[in-house]
Amino acid sequence: MGRKGPTTRLRHAFAEKAVSRRGAARIETTMQEYEVTEPVPGESLPEKLLTRVEVAAWLQISPKTLANWSSNGVGPRPLKLHGFVRYKRATVHAWIERAARDAA
Repeated sequence: MGRKGPTTRLRHAFAEKAVSRRGAARIETTMQEYEVTEPVPGESLPEKLLTRVEVAAWLQISPKTLANWSSNGVGPRPLKLHGFVRYKRATVHAWIERAARDAA
């Protein structure tokens, strides 16, 4: 079996809630509200956000060091999304470039 797409995962997640609350008829109504569509050709996909572990591996430091830097206002600026810490690739790259310029 192949990997399940976002629509399939959403359908399963909503199916559990819908059946337990009001029955199977609610599934389709809920899915229509949150339908995931395929990207339109020519449109760019949103930038993939990096996790703290991915950025730490890129910088060759531990994730704990990156977390400490973040709490002290040092290092690349993270995004906090519903309790999850993520980094934009461009932000990390800009921080590396700025640190290299300042060191020279």
